[in-house]
Amino acid sequence: MPEEFVGSVSMDYFIHLKKEHNHLLLGYVSEVSGVGLEDEISGGNREILDLIKRNVVEAGIKTRTKSRVEINVNPPSDCVIREGDHAIVVCSD
Repeated sequence: MPEEFVGSVSMDYFIHLKKEHNHLLLGYVSEVSGVGLEDEISGGNREILDLIKRNVVEAGIKTRTKSRVEINVNPPSDCVIREGDHAIVVCSD
């Protein structure tokens, strides 16, 4: 994804690809980081939270999920392009 399109909407990139290269934008692929225990547990007594986290780790329970891939096919024209998005494009060549 060209950096100049990060933060703009899909329709801008769609038009650019069509006008400049005669390509068709189908959507985006992006990697989303996993969720961890630290992300889910908040508030309350800090000592109790630390105890829970320590016990979970000592029990061998994974505290972070792996990242996942999100695919956004036929995004709405006002979908904002994010850093790390990769375009799915059909080329005319």
